[in-house]
Amino acid sequence: MERTVRREVILDATADELWTLLTDPVELGGWLGDEVQLDPTPGGAATVLTGDGTVRNGRVVEAEAGRRLGFTWWPEGDEGSASTVRFTIDQEGERTRLTVVETLPEPRASARNGAASACSVVDAGAAWDDRLLGLEVRMLARPTPVLAPA
Repeated sequence: MERTVRREVILDATADELWTLLTDPVELGGWLGDEVQLDPTPGGAATVLTGDGTVRNGRVVEAEAGRRLGFTWWPEGDEGSASTVRFTIDQEGERTRLTVVETLPEPRASARNGAASACSVVDAGAAWDDRLLGLEVRMLARPTPVLAPA
């Protein structure tokens, strides 16, 4: 049984602006983790360090500028528990829809019960809710361009 978490958010941004928020390590450090390193090309490496000291390593599996980014990531030292994250960007007029889908690994044999499986999905969903809220806050904190008077 495939276990996935899906979240969507609509932002006041262009697809290019959102792509920068998904691929620039400084921008990612504002919402995905406290420190992020990312090479946004297929095969590129990723490292995410969160405030609680958790380290996730990853590898980019797909990248199409302004459209989609996919990577696998796992807790440091445990590549066997890798999950796959896919971001899809869809421009909708002046706003942009970001969809994130994380496909979780099968539970280990010792944790194969409905409660453990459901908890991991709930935990991943809560984590994405928190991350996407951080992304929305990051968007609001970005300076807006000053337009010249007409």
